[in-house]
Amino acid sequence: MKQHTWLTGIWNQRTLGANKLAYMESILRALREGGFSVPLACDAYHALTAHIEGFSLQTAAFPIKANDVQAAARSFLQSLEDPASIPYFVEHVQHHLDQTEFTDQFELMLNMILDGFEARQQQS
Repeated sequence: MKQHTWLTGIWNQRTLGANKLAYMESILRALREGGFSVPLACDAYHALTAHIEGFSLQTAAFPIKANDVQAAARSFLQSLEDPASIPYFVEHVQHHLDQTEFTDQFELMLNMILDGFEARQQQS
């Protein structure tokens, strides 16, 4: 989706073609054959697809190119009239500016989701 931005306009159409059904089936198969119960597989499927699709759609639509993010963040912080009114967002932006190592956000968040489902699977 990141490479083919035209896909975002048709991805969420109501019709399910053979390729999208195969994609959905492959995720559910992996979850069920990996030992997830039906209810947990359904929850995990929705969380995973929402993450994959949402991250892809957000990345495709993000108005700032990756190499311009720090400059845009600095400019944003300097332009604020009342930074005290949004202290946590300012803190968030500053955190990204202070980072010296950048992690793959997609993988980081995916692992957080999977860790949560792994914990739920072990509880059942």
